[in-house]
Amino acid sequence: MIRQIFTVAAAVLLAPAAQSHGQSEVPETVNWTIAPDDDDDSAQIQFTISYRTANSRSTWSNTTPVAELQGLDPVQLASDGGTPVQFGIRREAGRFDCSGIVRRRSGAGECRFEGDPAFAAALARRGIGMPGRSEQYQLALARVEIALLDELDREHYQRPSVDDLVAAGIHGVTPDYVRSMSRAGHNVGTVDGLVAMRIHGVTPDFVDAMAAAGYRPDADTLVALRIHGATPEYIRAVGRAGGGRYSAEDLIAMRIHGVTEQYVGELNALGYRNLSADDLTSLRIHGVTTEFVRELAELGYAGLSADDLTSMRIHDVTTAFVRRELAERTSRPSADELVSLRIHGER
Repeated sequence: MIRQIFTVAAAVLLAPAAQSHGQSEVPETVNWTIAPDDDDDSAQIQFTISYRTANSRSTWSNTTPVAELQGLDPVQLASDGGTPVQFGIRREAGRFDCSGIVRRRSGAGECRFEGDPAFAAALARRGIGMPGRSEQYQLALARVEIALLDELDREHYQRPSVDDLVAAGIHGVTPDYVRSMSRAGHNVGTVDGLVAMRIHGVTPDFVDAMAAAGYRPDADTLVALRIHGATPEYIRAVGRAGGGRYSAEDLIAMRIHGVTEQYVGELNALGYRNLSADDLTSLRIHGVTTEFVRELAELGYAGLSADDLTSMRIHDVTTAFVRRELAERTSRPSADELVSLRIHGER
């Protein structure tokens, strides 16, 4: 997974992809470092490649299989002494030839990048334009392949820019993902749309699971559902807890405002079944806890409406206030009367 991508260019930004591009700012040599993988997986390392010039800097860091660093012996990588190494990284867009020193699964050195002219020509033939060195460098680091372009074309997507392709590569938009999402009914037409879905975990399996739960929302709504955790598991849990049938938009609002399956279940146990999404979100927004509802019931105010409970919380009708009023009055005030007493300070 890409851990960090950071590129800043003060003087040279990526130009429109349909044009031919001028001199790149990527220097002849770039720096690399190796660190142990966070999961302590001996087959993987954290590989970082970076450079800095007068006008730009760039750092890419991702978990990389050791086997992808061709020529790097795992025994050398694990050695106790500083061992000189040479290795290559081959991508469709170009090749990195690297050298440096490794020790105890860490290391540093320099790489030279050479763009693949056949890859550049393939982009040009497909209407993307002839990439500059900087663009081809980014495409190589993002693992972009021509197969992705061809799949986007087969699915009639808008022609992507180099920036689009780099973003797709970074976030794992593969030809299979493009094809599978189209089969699932979500050909979104732009790489931006695909990237948004991929970033937030909208997979074909998620689409199928939502459909099995009775929901077939558009791509934007699927993304919102994933962002806020309104998953099929959440839908089932709320149903088991005694909730009703809610729209996708309702589910999103419920998740935003902290309506959990536990909250729904506790309300259900107190006699509040099949509340609307508006009622549930309003109760949560205004701090109507199940403890508050339970204490009111113990004071003789069981079965109040959601509107009554919300109004009491809005106007700070606490259970302590209710106890005082009950102690001072011969008749039991209604919920509306308690609110009025709180608002106007009547005795």
